Amino acid sequence: MLKLALCTPWNRDRDGISDYAAHLAQALRTHVDLSVIELKPFINDKIFYRSLAGQANEADVVHVQYNYLYFNGELPYRNRLVYFARLIYKPLIATLHEARVNFERAAPGTISPAKRFIFNATLPFWNRWSRDYHRAMYANLDGIIVHTEQMAGLIKGLGVEPAKISVIAHGVPPINSVGAAPTAEEAKKELSLSGKRILTTLGFINRRKGYEAVLESLTNLPEDVAYLIAGGSMTDNVVDRAYYEFLTGRIRSLGLTQRVVITGYLSPQRLQNVLAATDVCIAVYPQSSASGALNLAIAYQKPIIASRIPAHLEINQSVPCLKIVEPNNSRELTQAIRALLYDSAGRGQLQEACAQYGREHSYAQVALATVKEYEKIIAQSRPYAG
Repeated sequence: MLKLALCTPWNRDRDGISDYAAHLAQALRTHVDLSVIELKPFINDKIFYRSLAGQANEADVVHVQYNYLYFNGELPYRNRLVYFARLIYKPLIATLHEARVNFERAAPGTISPAKRFIFNATLPFWNRWSRDYHRAMYANLDGIIVHTEQMAGLIKGLGVEPAKISVIAHGVPPINSVGAAPTAEEAKKELSLSGKRILTTLGFINRRKGYEAVLESLTNLPEDVAYLIAGGSMTDNVVDRAYYEFLTGRIRSLGLTQRVVITGYLSPQRLQNVLAATDVCIAVYPQSSASGALNLAIAYQKPIIASRIPAHLEINQSVPCLKIVEPNNSRELTQAIRALLYDSAGRGQLQEACAQYGREHSYAQVALATVKEYEKIIAQSRPYAG
């Protein structure tokens, strides 16, 4: 049986990649002899990566679940993926959960005014360096897995050989009930929202979730419609704190404090209850490469309104399970919410489509496609001298 070293964050709370890796590992164990090599956030010490590489090289294939923080950040002079990759002498494949090739301008409040001025003034230099470093990162991989054709196109645009890149959609997780699932009304009562029709956005709070459009829509919806922001901040850093304060301030200024609930981080039991209470999930992200939170809503077969962005359109090209609206358009979103809340047949059709999408993109299917990638890179890779 093929021996696999899965290099990944592992058993971490509030970490979508750790969750993804756990589901994938469970499905892969049917096909491979799997060992987990645990990555940790923001480690700069090269001894750490040499130790990981020593363990990984005992396998036949090394598979990295990649995000920047697990290789010491996105700044080119700090990131350690290239260093790690050059220590690996077995076929090396990475699933890229994000690709931030270009930096954004630093916003006020994120760093000191002086540092912000210097960074923004030198942004073209940083972006050139970042693009060059990303090319080096990808050149040191034998195979690359991404979740969307959009990300594949971004990477190909850097000159990466197309044959090296494979698109495997983000997996839809299995639902493991924690105790007896409550009825919708029981769950709403527990949330102090009895008799309400509930809209929910799942996942960690950040400015890329489109909450502002939902709040604007809520002001034009009946009083019995409430909104759950089902999650908390991923970190307590300056950026996350500033956005949380902005969001709560916006809720107050719109007079929505009695109709909007921010749940904070949800345990599996509380998450199950929130989804039982939810009538419609909202995923109007202005941008996304793939979303574990969205796939969780699909797994629970919820009617979902999602933004017209490439990642969501790709999902609908496979199975049309999302009601699509323009991002940042509260008027269109309001109309879509109204229509869906009053259309039980339409909700049912979306739920059936979610069930189909979940079957076609389960982690069992993701594992099968991933094993084929292992076999491909083993067949194509040059001989390695260990």
